[in-house]
Amino acid sequence: MERLTFDGNFCDISQCRELPCPYNNACTQRQVWEKLKAYEDLGLEPEDYKRALSADIMVRVAAGALGVAAERLRELAEADKGGRVVVLPCKVGEKLWVIGRDNVPREMELEAPDIRAICTDEDNLCMSMRNRKPDGFCAYRLRNDGADICKTVFLTREEAEKALEAMKDGR
Repeated sequence: MERLTFDGNFCDISQCRELPCPYNNACTQRQVWEKLKAYEDLGLEPEDYKRALSADIMVRVAAGALGVAAERLRELAEADKGGRVVVLPCKVGEKLWVIGRDNVPREMELEAPDIRAICTDEDNLCMSMRNRKPDGFCAYRLRNDGADICKTVFLTREEAEKALEAMKDGR
């Protein structure tokens, strides 16, 4: 590509001959010229920019920066676009504080999520649960969209108690 700018002062070639410059050397034309000059100084053609900014290159750069494989990043992005990604509030096995129906924060452990299927051709939803203890157990089901986080599910007891106080005060 033929160069459109040159080394030197833009005002030397511009149509503006007013001295001193009424724009303090910051007119729009000068700014455009300086930006074009900066791109031309890189020595790249427009096709070079397109190649450098391709989706494949960007994914590989992002994957390297995040420390994951590029293919895994692509897989996660596609799954997210398809509505198949859920971000957990903490790691499996870590503690959560859940505000129950009785407005008391309870410490719980995040279990690995299970995948459920709902039968749409029956009138009633039938679900069976297995007790882990002879006397039963308490479970709280997190919403898949994360709407519970910072509303009824918290990472610390202090956060849960602060939310309870806010509810009592009507905030």
